[in-house]
Amino acid sequence: MFKADILGETLKDGIEALTIIVDEARVHLSKDGLYARNADPSYVAMVQFELSAKAFENYETDDEVVTLDLKKMQGILELANRTDIIRIVVDENRMALSFGDLKYTIALLSPYSIKKEPKVPKVESAAHVVITGKEFRWAVKAAGKVSDNIALGCTDTDFFMEALGDADTMRLELSKDQLIDVSRADGKADEIRSLFSLEFLLEMSKAVGKASEVSLDMGKNIPLKVGFDFADGNGAVSYLLAPRIEQE
Repeated sequence: MFKADILGETLKDGIEALTIIVDEARVHLSKDGLYARNADPSYVAMVQFELSAKAFENYETDDEVVTLDLKKMQGILELANRTDIIRIVVDENRMALSFGDLKYTIALLSPYSIKKEPKVPKVESAAHVVITGKEFRWAVKAAGKVSDNIALGCTDTDFFMEALGDADTMRLELSKDQLIDVSRADGKADEIRSLFSLEFLLEMSKAVGKASEVSLDMGKNIPLKVGFDFADGNGAVSYLLAPRIEQE
């Protein structure tokens, strides 16, 4: 049994962050909060999601795991206001969602209907950058005007996002003074960069763009980790995106 009340804004933002990668998710319900780790069907991108029990107005649960149809939930939540308090009740194989004068009862999915939770790869990032969510989303949208891919890279003092089309280019370059933070874990100062699918980053930027701060952990031809907090710091999302290997 799971019973909880949560602000519509928090639930909407959380579901959006997950549906960027998957339509269905296995979610762990514990006394401390919610946790999910899921990968897209191609295993190019992964999402890790945490929401503390402190983010809820009321929270009661027995430790259990449920499998949710996120797209169906998202469709229902379109009818809720961001200021609504939403009641969630999970009992056996069904979930009830109540807000305003509406009450929906939807079936939970079979745990065997989706892939097992992926293992998180061990990635030793060479650089750590913190940028505003607004600037990150703006740069990703700008890159989409000229290419299907985008390169992210940095030195020990500068960060850049670059897109190269057949005839056009886009480059955003930010110095240390323009960034919230930039540091090199490997202690080096040479330029590192990796190329990524813009399709995935455009989707991620929809959730990332709302965050005041976004952390980017990167290296040369290794997965990019994009992390941000929401729900007044009571929720955390991180994405892992596999690189596209550039020819030397």
